[in-house]
Amino acid sequence: MLINTKTNDLLSQKEIIYFDERTKVIAEGMRMIVAKHKMQLLGKTSISQDGGQEILTRDLIIDQSNVKKHYYSENDVTYAAQGNKIYSQGLDVNENFVKLFDMVRILQGSGTKIDTRNLIIDQSNNKEIYSTKEKVHYQSKVLDIYSVGMYFNVKEQKIKLTGGVIGRYE
Repeated sequence: MLINTKTNDLLSQKEIIYFDERTKVIAEGMRMIVAKHKMQLLGKTSISQDGGQEILTRDLIIDQSNVKKHYYSENDVTYAAQGNKIYSQGLDVNENFVKLFDMVRILQGSGTKIDTRNLIIDQSNNKEIYSTKEKVHYQSKVLDIYSVGMYFNVKEQKIKLTGGVIGRYE
């Protein structure tokens, strides 16, 4: 690990393991800007949460400048939990909420596919709720449904589609 003696900033190009109350984060390297209370985890980054969720991305930033821990990345993200894999183009983790940005695709173990944008995952109170107010395209082997908005309770496996739902059943 390299330490800048003037700024106390840290740099490592070796694997880093970061722990906090609910997560374990592994990255290929790290740059810490001490004065700004920010740490950039470099390269491939894996986040393991206490609830069993796994998040994969690159170049994750951990920002503690507002006293609260805030993780974010503008790189591709894979979020795996409860038999679902979710792909997105950005990530923002703040306390019990995970926000997945831009185009989001949920692939379920059953083969069902859900395409939307800007998904919020509520992990508070030991739950897993996916929600969005954006357009949703739900496709299974027998259903093809379009809506504007979704509320998906993953643990109960119940999906509520809202806002002008149009569907086809085959």
